[in-house]
Amino acid sequence: MGYSPVALYFGELATRDRLHRWGVIDCATCVLCTTFDESHEHLFFGCPFSTSVWHYFLVKNSIHRPCFPLLNAIQWIDVHRGGATLQTLLALVSCAAVVYHLWRERNRRIFQGMSSTPDQIISVVASVIRGYVKIKRRQHLVEKEVEPIFSKDDMKNGPTTEATCPNCSFGKAVFQQLQIRSADEPMSTFYWCLNEKCGQQWRED
Repeated sequence: MGYSPVALYFGELATRDRLHRWGVIDCATCVLCTTFDESHEHLFFGCPFSTSVWHYFLVKNSIHRPCFPLLNAIQWIDVHRGGATLQTLLALVSCAAVVYHLWRERNRRIFQGMSSTPDQIISVVASVIRGYVKIKRRQHLVEKEVEPIFSKDDMKNGPTTEATCPNCSFGKAVFQQLQIRSADEPMSTFYWCLNEKCGQQWRED
């Protein structure tokens, strides 16, 4: 049974309480805690298994409050999804990842007979968040406005190399190498065409 944020928003995921009402299954008990009936509210925010996962990420994101009821969580996402701060973005990613992996864990137990502990779910979600942070950092470095690399003095005194200008096809340029990305990435080479009528600057990674 696939997960859809829209279905979650409108309470239309095929949770066991709904399947039981439709006569599809005989038992509505939550497979994560095996104690209470599985509803949207219980599965994602009320189940002891789920709340143990939530508690870790709420503390990590400096959100000092009990686990969200479902409606409040949806409203909080609506209010904060346009936020620009890294902390807000991480909180939103944490929320989305926890909900998704709780649903995935529920389905693994039902359809594959496999189960994970809350600590294992936390580890998987943390890995997702680390990947997101790495992507955002790379995007920031790529999108960051870089001041002109070369001054007039660089034109006169900088090292030159054979490089074909993409604008005028002149074959020589001043060059400079800078580390503008993460440390595990190669340096970027910046060029300034030596054709005085051109002066084109370009970059190669």
